[in-house]
Amino acid sequence: MRHTAFAAVIYGLMVLMLTLLLDMKTYFHTHVCLWLNSCFQIHDIVSFNQDKTCCPVPFPIIADDKRELSVLLGMLDPDERDKDGMPLTARCVFVVGPDKRLKLSILYPATTGRNFDEILRVIDSLQLTATKKVATPVDWKPGQEVMVIPSLSDEEANKLFPAGFTLKEVPSGKKYMRYTKL
Repeated sequence: MRHTAFAAVIYGLMVLMLTLLLDMKTYFHTHVCLWLNSCFQIHDIVSFNQDKTCCPVPFPIIADDKRELSVLLGMLDPDERDKDGMPLTARCVFVVGPDKRLKLSILYPATTGRNFDEILRVIDSLQLTATKKVATPVDWKPGQEVMVIPSLSDEEANKLFPAGFTLKEVPSGKKYMRYTKL
């Protein structure tokens, strides 16, 4: 698939772009369009997928066997090389928002696998914080308390969050650590 088609599908969705997973997981998430970039040829990817007991790959794959897109996006691992001396593609994750702006970029070395639970958690956070005036704290999971953004006054926060919010004391005495349930 040509990578020029990439921009055509991101209207109204978060777009998650990964380098190829050889241990493909079924990967669906609300309002997320998934694309894979692979330095392998399409027939190798299809052949590999048919060897697995899981479903066929349910999303587009960008065949980048010449590594043009990988070079353009800085997806090559400078330390790891294949048998021909070519740099391996790093394990990259890019999340592009509906506004066509990069929201997240994670680069793992070619020798390190990704943490899909963390990627999904981040997508949940990006989707939530794009529509609400909140931020998600460390290790946040959907359903847990979120932080009211500091730029929101207490008066505005009370209007937006009728259930209220809890102020956490900090040594500086500043009152910006406000938590609420959505």
